[in-house]
Amino acid sequence: GLFGIFQIKNFSRNYRELRLLGPYRILIGKNPKRFFSGSLMLIAIDNDGNIKEARLMQGVTVFAKFRTLKKLEGKNIAVLAADYQELKRMNKLTRQCLLNAYKTFVDFKT
Repeated sequence: GLFGIFQIKNFSRNYRELRLLGPYRILIGKNPKRFFSGSLMLIAIDNDGNIKEARLMQGVTVFAKFRTLKKLEGKNIAVLAADYQELKRMNKLTRQCLLNAYKTFVDFKT
């Protein structure tokens, strides 16, 4: 309902902010859940796949907000997606979002 509109506006604002950073591609990773905590990730990458900024929205309610993931900045998404130890350090929802975004990136490139 009404709160869903706020969540969509929050997504749109964050997406727009990342688009304005520069000539980067924005990847969207998702892990939607109906009754449990879901997550959505926005990743700004350059042409080489290096992460310029990443934001994650995670939570059960429509009050969840995006937060910046500084630990991903400067890393290459392909290297990160293949690094088992690095992925293991992330929580499950963040890991699934990152891998979903990477899959979209690979599908788009091929």
